[in-house]
Amino acid sequence: MRRATLLLGPAVLAMAVVAAPPDRSVDASIRHLRSAVLPSADGGTPVLLSSLRQLRDPRMRSFLLQLAQHGELSAQVHAILGLAEIDPAGHVDPWLISQLEEANARYVTIEAAIGLDLIDTPQMKELLGWDNLDPRSRGLLLAELLSKDEPVDREALTALAAHSDLDISGLAACLLAQLGDGLALDAYRVRVDAEPDHVRNLLLRAMWAAVRAYKLTAATDWVAETVVGDRLAQEVIAEGVSTVLVLDPERGVELWNRMLGADPSYSRMVRYAFLLLAAGPTIPASAYDRLPSDDTLLASMAHAGRALSDESDIASSLIELVDLGHRGTMSWVMQVATDLDDAQATRLFTHVIDTMESGDPRSAQARTEVAFVAASRLFDLDADAIIERLNRAPDNSLLQEAILLGLLDARSPAAGAAAGNVDHTGFSRADSLAMILIAKHAQQLTPAELRQLGSIAAGGGQVSEMVRAQAAWLYLRHAGRIEQAMVEVFAPTDSP
Repeated sequence: MRRATLLLGPAVLAMAVVAAPPDRSVDASIRHLRSAVLPSADGGTPVLLSSLRQLRDPRMRSFLLQLAQHGELSAQVHAILGLAEIDPAGHVDPWLISQLEEANARYVTIEAAIGLDLIDTPQMKELLGWDNLDPRSRGLLLAELLSKDEPVDREALTALAAHSDLDISGLAACLLAQLGDGLALDAYRVRVDAEPDHVRNLLLRAMWAAVRAYKLTAATDWVAETVVGDRLAQEVIAEGVSTVLVLDPERGVELWNRMLGADPSYSRMVRYAFLLLAAGPTIPASAYDRLPSDDTLLASMAHAGRALSDESDIASSLIELVDLGHRGTMSWVMQVATDLDDAQATRLFTHVIDTMESGDPRSAQARTEVAFVAASRLFDLDADAIIERLNRAPDNSLLQEAILLGLLDARSPAAGAAAGNVDHTGFSRADSLAMILIAKHAQQLTPAELRQLGSIAAGGGQVSEMVRAQAAWLYLRHAGRIEQAMVEVFAPTDSP
């Protein structure tokens, strides 16, 4: 890549070219790695750990194992998931989950493992065998087993349905209804309706999302009847309509029309159009006739919805939506693209990348965000296509950065080789991203590359703190300083 420093004076240029001393880079890397395992300023999850997990580096096992057993609680959750991601079988370790002190941490870990497909049916059954498994996690695991048509413990569900926590009892009651026993759901409805409106709204919204996710059709009547009642906030009504659209499309479309109203505002029309799209291809194409054809956004949404329903040239309709530059529809397009066949997905992703720098400047940020997701997915479908676009992308352009960011998620060494084919010796953000990609996949770096990586890890690479965390780990790995780092990272906070 071309160096922006060519216009600087010789003295300044010399200062820029000289890399930070190795010990300074090591110290900076260790400090940044230490900050990754500490709670964030608001006491939440250490966000830098999610970036480290993205590396999926088997050499991180000792680090993650130490963190899983001795780190802060939120860091322990990340560590257990990270260990599963580098596990050859791709599974979490139930024993590590059992060692988490707080029930909520165990629940969050199990929930995340399910979402990331890091836990299989035998492991779920193993966890359910624990006598001290918290009720919320037990309900979640029973719901997962039922969704897989596995036999479940009805006695355990009956006990959970009587729980004082309405979130726990609600899911269990819906699961029992799905098994043919609706008494618990009837009792739950009475309990929920007795709650103050703000509490009831929160409970219903969360419960209906679970009903939709697990396709608990036995709860359809409850949802549909409650939606047309009073006391509900608009976002809860939308949640209920969305749920019925998924569980019973014909009934859901009738409810959708009723709740949309005779003369909806434009924002309400757009919001309800999203509900139809989110329900997927089971929605009849005729449902989209309610959307006005004289509005560009709504007409394009209707076109995409009809294409999904008819399974006709879906890619073209999604491309039409992407080209509008509307952040919400662009995000939805990338979600639904996971269900496209390879040919249509490739066509969509190449278009997103090829048109990233065109269109309304006001949507440039949204286009860039979508482009690096498209680059990541296109690499899995057609690596040659994305490498070709990387090679011809203007030097230090937003397009070059977006493609390199997308490749950070790639597991194939071909991503590192592709980054190595561009000139990465400068100090731009794109240079740094390319260097990190090379380091991620390389067995060994040249001295010059190691110095450059150390400079990035020390904060001189114009990358985000999350990407810098990857540079810090990779620098310590290539410099042979991981053991030293682990001693210092896990040293007591009050040590000198």
